[in-house]
This record gives sequence, C-alpha cells and structure tokens, in this order.
Amino acid sequence: MAMFDLYPLAWVGLVPEVGFSNGWWMLLARVCIAPVMLWGPIVLALAWAYHRRRRPA
Repeated sequence: MAMFDLYPLAWVGLVPEVGFSNGWWMLLARVCIAPVMLWGPIVLALAWAYHRRRRPA
C-alpha cells in the first residue's frame, strides 16, 4: 500500500525511484498514488475538525 511505502522519500530524492521511460509515466504514477498517500492525513484532519466542531462548549 502506498501510504506505508517509501514513495514520499523517493519523490524528494532520498531513495531511488522506479525507472520510468519518460516523464509523463512518472507524472501519471504520482498523480495516481498521491491521493492514496494523502488519505490518512486528510481523514485525521477531518476527524479533528469534526471533534472541534462537536465538542461541548
């Protein structure tokens, strides 16, 4: 699963990335993988916002 992998580190150049035949394939891979990597942080942010909105005053 992408969110537990080293993709973010590969994107900044800290670990080697899979070789692509051209830049368009790399862009397509990043566009497809990014939402999966961001799913966890987005859910945490929404849960925190919901908690702040619904907590008793």
